Amino acid sequence: MWAFLIIGVCAFSVLQGAIGLVAILRLLPALLSLARYLTRLFFVGSFRLYRLLLTLTARWLKRFAGIDVLTGMPRLIVTLMLSVSLWLTTLLLLRVSLSVWVFIPAVLHGLIVGLLWDDLAQPGEL
Repeated sequence: MWAFLIIGVCAFSVLQGAIGLVAILRLLPALLSLARYLTRLFFVGSFRLYRLLLTLTARWLKRFAGIDVLTGMPRLIVTLMLSVSLWLTTLLLLRVSLSVWVFIPAVLHGLIVGLLWDDLAQPGEL
């Protein structure tokens, strides 16, 4: 009697796992579309924030330091610095322990925004 109950519970569990896997695979295109949309929204929002900060400080930096932060390598360096500093501030406010590995997403984010700057400026072009 107990053996049939245990076998039934195990079979039911395997069946539920298979149904869950099929449901996830069926929803995969919608989940990938949502992930693509959220990633684009994140990078475009970051670009708009960085563009606002850079345009506010570009004239001052051009006049006093002779650096044009809206083009080329200075823009890439500034986006990297902004990304890492915002990430570091967030981690310090959340009291997360710091290591080298927690800076990798910030560096990648700064590189992506800096390198795709012109593509992010055009709506729908990314």
